[in-house]
Amino acid sequence: DTPGILDHALEQRNTIEMQAVTALAHLRAAVLYVVDISEQCGYTLEAQASLFHSIKPLFINKPLLVVCNKTDARAWDELSAEQIELIDEMRKVADPDAVAAGEPPLTMSTVSEQGVMEVKQ
Repeated sequence: DTPGILDHALEQRNTIEMQAVTALAHLRAAVLYVVDISEQCGYTLEAQASLFHSIKPLFINKPLLVVCNKTDARAWDELSAEQIELIDEMRKVADPDAVAAGEPPLTMSTVSEQGVMEVKQ
């Protein structure tokens, strides 16, 4: 678990963010990228996708899952086609075959616990 990383230039990141970037770069662990589809975190899906793409070089050779969280606050079917495409572009980095096969994204709600066990597996 790392603290949040904001989407700005490397030289503008604070010490905590740099520690998170260093951990992503050097730890041999799976990466779970959690997308807040409700946007209640204060960042749009566009901003969350932009951050993902700015740090995706750190995910090379690491197992990666993109998970859509907060489905209790906003259902998947409430997303626009453009927002779904943003999420699918992130998912293509993690599992291009699943996206090509039309498999649904991993979704969850930590409030209702819907999907949490699927993500853990």
